[in-house]
Amino acid sequence: MAGVEGFEEIEVRRIRIVDEKATVRMILTIPPLPHPKNRGVSYPGEEREQAGIIFYTEKGTECGELTINGKTGPRDSRSELVERWWDN
Repeated sequence: MAGVEGFEEIEVRRIRIVDEKATVRMILTIPPLPHPKNRGVSYPGEEREQAGIIFYTEKGTECGELTINGKTGPRDSRSELVERWWDN
C-alpha cells in the first residue's frame, strides 16, 4: 500500500486503535485489562487479569470484549474464553 511503512515484527503490551477524532475504538491488550468506560469516563474496580480485545462506541463507551485468562489449569489445560456485548 502506498504511504504505509511495513515492518517484520513489533513487541508491545497494548495497542490502542483510534478513529479520525482520536477516540479509542478498540484496544488489544495483555493483563491487566483497562477498567470499563462509559462515555469516556473510567470506572475503577477489581483488576481484570485477562488478555483480549475491547471494543468502544464513538462516544468512548465500552460495548464489548473478547477475552481469555490464559492461565494453566488442571492437566495444563487453558480455560475461560469470554465474549461480552452491551447495548449502549
